[in-house]
Amino acid sequence: MTKTEQTNTIKKALELTEFISETRNKLNDYRSATYPGRPMPPSHQTLTVAYPEIKSSVKFWSPILWLTLCFTPFPFIYYFCMYKPKKEQDIENIRNSEEYRRKCAEIDADVKRRQRIIDEEFERATKEYNEITIPTYEKEKAKWEADLRQKIADAQSAIERAEKELEELYAATRIAPLQYRNISALRYIYDTVSTSDYDINGAIELYDKYRQRRLDEERLYEQQVANGLADEQNELLNRQNDIANRARREANVANIVGAVQHHNTNKMLKNHFGKK
Repeated sequence: MTKTEQTNTIKKALELTEFISETRNKLNDYRSATYPGRPMPPSHQTLTVAYPEIKSSVKFWSPILWLTLCFTPFPFIYYFCMYKPKKEQDIENIRNSEEYRRKCAEIDADVKRRQRIIDEEFERATKEYNEITIPTYEKEKAKWEADLRQKIADAQSAIERAEKELEELYAATRIAPLQYRNISALRYIYDTVSTSDYDINGAIELYDKYRQRRLDEERLYEQQVANGLADEQNELLNRQNDIANRARREANVANIVGAVQHHNTNKMLKNHFGKK
C-alpha cells in the first residue's frame, strides 16, 4: 500500500469512527428526550364577600364603670353584665340597620357581577382548552414522537452501516492494530502520516512514544501531588510537635516557679515562727 493509500485509508477509518461516536451520542440524546408536559387547565377563581366592619359606638370607659368600681372590687362584673351585652346589642342594631343592609346589598351585587364575568371567562377558557389547546397539544406531541422514532431508526441504521463499512475496511486493509482503532489514536496517526514522511508504522511508533510521555507526565503529576500532601502532613505534624514541646516547656517553667514560691513561703513561715 502506497503512502497516499495509507493516508486515505486511515482518514476513512477516522471519519467512520468519528461518525459512529457522534451518531451514538445523538442516539442517546434521542432516547432520553421528552416532550413538554400537558398544558395546565384554566383555574377557576371564586370571589369571597367582605362586608364592612361593624364598629360599635359603645365606649368601655363610662360613668357607670366608675360607679361600679366605687361599689365593687370586681370590674369584670361591669364588663360581662353591662358593657359586653350593650356592645353586642349595638353591633346587632347596626347590622340590621337600613344603611348597613344597603351597603351589604351593593357589595353582594358587585361581587355577583364580577363573579359572573369570571365564570364566563372560565367557561370560555375551558372550552378553548378542551377543543383547541389539548387537541393541538396531542397532535403536535404525536408528530414529535413519530419524528423522534424515525430519527432513532435512522441513527441506528446509520451506525450499523458505518460499523459494517469500518469492519470491512479493517478486514481488507489491516491498516491499524486493534488497540489503535479509537479516535485519539487514529487522529494522531492520520495527522502524522498526512503532514510528514512517516508511514503508518512510523506514526504508530510516534503515537506509542507520545502515549508513554503522557503516562509519565501523569505519574509525575500524581507523585508531585502525593509529595505535596506528604509535605503538608509533615509540616502539620511538626507544628503539632512544636506546640506540644512549647506546652511542656511552659508547664515545666510553671512547676519550677511554683516550687520556688512554695520554698520561699515555707522559709518565710519558718523564719517568722522561729523568731517567736
